[in-house]
Amino acid sequence: MHSSVALYFPGVDLDLDKILPEALETSYERVKTIATHPVASAKFFNCLIISIFKSLVLGGVLGPTKAYFGTVESQGREEDCDRTNAPTGDELSIQETERAEKEVIPVCLPTPNPAHDDFQRIFRNDVVRIVDTSNIHRHSATCYKYSKVKPDGLKTCRMRMPRALVENAHIDVSTGQITMRRSRP
Repeated sequence: MHSSVALYFPGVDLDLDKILPEALETSYERVKTIATHPVASAKFFNCLIISIFKSLVLGGVLGPTKAYFGTVESQGREEDCDRTNAPTGDELSIQETERAEKEVIPVCLPTPNPAHDDFQRIFRNDVVRIVDTSNIHRHSATCYKYSKVKPDGLKTCRMRMPRALVENAHIDVSTGQITMRRSRP
């Protein structure tokens, strides 16, 4: 988190009009402050996304926008990601899209018919297969990029992997910390 605005939400006393880079804490201390205030981090994320929408989408930077749709998702690295679709006036119409779709050869097999008796089992097996093959952390050199060697000679993965398993998602009302369910380390 290099934005000084991100430090404003947890209550760090900053004059945002007169901020100098040397007046800020180290990068580690800034991230530590932000990480200990998850609600403030969410407010900063919301402020950032609203600002982007106002300037890019509503401000017309992308051209005349017909509509927009966005969704926020967790990347599993304790950070949020916003995915937004904002069609401009130059897109294909729905009819043109449907025509083009019929000409495209799919890269994967179609989803089984939900009315099929075995649909739930097939669907669940597909999801498990995808998650098992695609959503697993494998250590690489970048995991240890900023890690200092510990006394036992080991380094720490900067993605904090492996992580403790969590059976159910929950919110600690005293701190506001949100803990997501985790079935894989």
